[in-house]
Amino acid sequence: MFAKLQHRALQAAQLFLVGIFFCFPVSLAATNILMALMLIAWLLAGQFKTRWQSIQNNPITLPALMLYGLVILGTAYSPASGTEMLQPLNKYSKFLFVLMAITLLQDETWRQRCWRAFGYAMLFTLASVYANIWFDLPWSVTHNQGWGVDHTVFKDYIAQGIMMSLFVLLCIHYCLQATQRTWRLLWGALAVLALLSITHLSEGRTAYLALFSSLALYGISRITSRKKWLFMSLAGAMALLLVTSSATLSHRVHSVVTEAQLFMSGSKDGSTQHMTTSTGARLAMWQLSVEHIQQQPVLGSGTGSYRHIAKQAFSDPAVCAIACVHPHNQFLFFGVEYGLLGVAAYLLYFYRPYRFASTLSTPNKALLLGFLGIFFVDSMVHGAMWVAVESHYFTFMMALFMAQTPDPRKRPAIPSSTDTPDLRASCPRHRSWTHVHQQPTPPARPWPPHLQPRVQSPAGCRLPHSRHVGRLCG
Repeated sequence: MFAKLQHRALQAAQLFLVGIFFCFPVSLAATNILMALMLIAWLLAGQFKTRWQSIQNNPITLPALMLYGLVILGTAYSPASGTEMLQPLNKYSKFLFVLMAITLLQDETWRQRCWRAFGYAMLFTLASVYANIWFDLPWSVTHNQGWGVDHTVFKDYIAQGIMMSLFVLLCIHYCLQATQRTWRLLWGALAVLALLSITHLSEGRTAYLALFSSLALYGISRITSRKKWLFMSLAGAMALLLVTSSATLSHRVHSVVTEAQLFMSGSKDGSTQHMTTSTGARLAMWQLSVEHIQQQPVLGSGTGSYRHIAKQAFSDPAVCAIACVHPHNQFLFFGVEYGLLGVAAYLLYFYRPYRFASTLSTPNKALLLGFLGIFFVDSMVHGAMWVAVESHYFTFMMALFMAQTPDPRKRPAIPSSTDTPDLRASCPRHRSWTHVHQQPTPPARPWPPHLQPRVQSPAGCRLPHSRHVGRLCG
């Protein structure tokens, strides 16, 4: 009876997780409610030893635990008050939610349901963007009809843009995977519409950079032949065409240069106008963050300390309203509060999935690297793990990608514990690989100690081991 209740609780947690994937692109309140319900159901499901075994060898587990461990450690030496430290403790608890979600996504069926839920939410968002050109939608953030203006539907244009960038990759991914011409045309059309919604119907410069970076990474990873360079040339030409054809994109890109020049020239009349622009405020925050990291490079100033440091540096209320929340760079944010150790842990949070991508099939590898490109761009110019909607997006998408099962063709074969195959001696150049070799020809005399058969060579190895082995590996 108790086991049945645990199973029901586990299924409920998985259903809530599917709901989260639908809700985080459209409703922050609904996402938070579902996260609370998922946590309760996950705790009621129990079997924590089994849950831990499902994630203990996952590449993302170590950096996620390291980062939240630094957040907890930072409370011991932070100048912030107890209530001020609650906010980062709550926001960075998403690193634990990554691991929790992975335990719920061990089954491919549930992973596909999450992908579909996210896809439906983005389809609704995309349809709303284009409907917003002619109709004033009551649920839309913006209410300015027409072509060539910002049509943010939910939350803000940065969050919508980076999520739509991944949706573009998904559409391209499904287009290339489809076997029927009708489905290819449908997915291709959706990819074009989603791409134009970013370049022509949004003002998010972060989204522009995330889109082009992710498309470049996806293309380079997906195309493995010499056509890669042709793709890069065509992609560059397409990017140039999009920039020149979109007045919104051209203006927003040009404003980066103008605002940066204004900041570099400084104020001549004592005003802080040069630091209230989007680019100027970022440059001011980054300059402050780098200077403070140089002062306390190892462990930083502690959890919640950035706000105190920024308030001392920026006395103007207009500047502080922008610059005293977070430095719009997640790497520098961790550097200020947790030192270079925090920066290293966050870099590891990217490096581990990057390495994990090599164990996936080529299409899934390209999709994961494209997502990491979006994540990296947002971490460089915004608060990827601090801003609520973006942290939900990167948290649960990271879990969905890292819960994948590696492609058997991309990883060494591990023999079953019940099998007793005959193994060849390990290949000198592949000692760290695991592979069951073909049946070897029995040696004329016993194996020498240094050539005892071991499970340590990759499939397809064509290197002769030694004169004691009469044939080639594989």
